[in-house]
Amino acid sequence: MLTIESYQDGYCHVFAVAVHLKFGYPIECVFETRYLPEKHGLGRGLLHAYCLHPDGDVIDAKGKREREQVHAEYKPLSENSFVQKMTAKDLWSMIETEPFPTLQTPCVVNALELLTETHHGV
Repeated sequence: MLTIESYQDGYCHVFAVAVHLKFGYPIECVFETRYLPEKHGLGRGLLHAYCLHPDGDVIDAKGKREREQVHAEYKPLSENSFVQKMTAKDLWSMIETEPFPTLQTPCVVNALELLTETHHGV
């Protein structure tokens, strides 16, 4: 089972997609512009992905937090950072080669179990 730390560092996209599938909340990402050798030029690199709660707060593996708090945590990592909304399918296909998950996919089940255990389902 992945931990909160795992979902904050490397698997945030899985957590965001899981929350989106369960609640329908939109996904927002913090990206940075950087050189991508495989593209021989500039591209965007994902710093963090999360869902937007209807009240404007963010939901990630650390729970429900103020958007400004999350941006303060991730945007300073790069002076070339920017925020962009994404569909769950676009985020998933940007990172994963596996088919788009469902609520029964093990990685989604795992993320939602963590959400329920640690944040009481937000």
